[in-house]
This record gives sequence, C-alpha cells and structure tokens, in this order.
Amino acid sequence: MSARQRDDRTGAQQGNPPPSAGGARVMCGSVRSLPAAWLLWPRLRRRALRRPASLPPYEEVFGPYAQGRSFVEVGTMWNVHGRYAFAAEAYGAIPVTAFDDMAPTPEFEAEHARRSSAVRFVQGDINDAASLEKIGVHDLVWCAGVVYHSPDPALTLRHLCRITGDWLFVASKTIPEVPGLPQASVFLPGLEAEARMPYARVFPRAMGLETPFDRDNWYGNWWWGISPSALRAMVEVNEGMRVVEELRRPFETLLIAQRTTTA
Repeated sequence: MSARQRDDRTGAQQGNPPPSAGGARVMCGSVRSLPAAWLLWPRLRRRALRRPASLPPYEEVFGPYAQGRSFVEVGTMWNVHGRYAFAAEAYGAIPVTAFDDMAPTPEFEAEHARRSSAVRFVQGDINDAASLEKIGVHDLVWCAGVVYHSPDPALTLRHLCRITGDWLFVASKTIPEVPGLPQASVFLPGLEAEARMPYARVFPRAMGLETPFDRDNWYGNWWWGISPSALRAMVEVNEGMRVVEELRRPFETLLIAQRTTTA
C-alpha cells in the first residue's frame, strides 16, 4: 500500500472524504460561483433588512439646486433624449446645455420644439479636452450612465470636474465593494463568456457583458465595473472637489460633489 493510499484510508476512517477528481471539480465550481455570490449579496442583504431599493427620481435630486444656476447634462441622448436638461430648465436653471457624442435624436428635437426650449445642444466627446471649451463651465453638472462606458473613467471624471462651477452630480452603475479591497474596479473587456455571465445577470442587455466586446461601438460597451468607493475616489482626487452626499441602491451609486475652490 502506498503512502497516499494509507493517508486516504486513514482519512476515510476519520470521516473525511479522500481527495478526488470529483472533489476538485466541486472546488472549481465553488470558485466559479464566487463572483455570482459576491454580486448577489447586496441585493439579498437589502431584502433581508427590508430597506427600500430605489433612489428618488433623478429630477428630485438635482432639481432643488437648479433654479437660477447654469446647468449641463453630459450624456443627454441615449434613452433619455434630453430629459434631464429639459427638467432642469423647468426647475428654473438658466442657461441649460445638453451634451452628447450622439447627434440630437428626433425625440429630443420634438420635445425641444414642443417646449419652445432654450436648451443649447453641443456635440462632442467628453474625453476630448477640446469639447470642454465648447461646453464651458456650468454651475451644476449632471452626468448619468456615462462613466462605466468610458475606457478611462478617471479622465472622464477629471473633465467633468473641470466644467463644474459649484455642483457635480454623477450617477453610475456600480459593483459591490470587494471585502478587503477598497476602491476596487473590474476591467470588463477581454473577459471570457463564463466570467462575464455573473455581470450580465445583474446588468441584462449590457453590451460587452451579455455580448462580446464590440470594437465598432467603442462607447457602447461596458468598460468597467466600478465600486462606489472607487467612484468617490475618482471624484475627490480632483483638487477642490468634495463628495458631500452619496445615494445608493444595489448596483447604482449617485454622488453629489461640491467645488470648494474656484474652477
């Protein structure tokens, strides 16, 4: 009898299963399930504690700040068609700018005409410094659903801070905090389909998660899974910017940051 066989028999007599290929498969399966469990945990915890899972409507968050202030919505077209720029105008913001790398949608143009709106549209890339000159500094900057679509979210947030006169509102999809790794983020392009699946279940229909990375739709892809602490750090690393409020629900974070020095 070999030493390995003796060790296995001794373990069996003590009630311990011997090592086996099946055990290795179970262990590997458990390791693969860890990302899914980590992503699911915040939702289960909130349900167990019976906490509300929703944020206030975005307009109710920035609306009280808008009256009499200049306002820009960065990322104004995809699925929203200028909604928050028009809402800010209704709250009394003046002047109001809507900015996107997309051309104005028919829905945006129809609503602009219906309201006889004075909202100014600017087209460009927020990651291009030349676009910052076209936008100009605004008292209040609103940006939702943009940061995780950027290959360089730190640059995107740096540019958002540069056009912020007083207040910056950033809403982003986020991943749970990683225990023991504050400010963690996950680079999503290049993940194999099996590794993408836990994220795709949480963020259905997301390009680059449910589907492979698409180089022909650069900003359409989900580039990063960003934790709330990483998002906060990428704002506060910019001189003069301080996060004063953080609103969360599972997989979404909204930061309100105030400029404490002149832009």
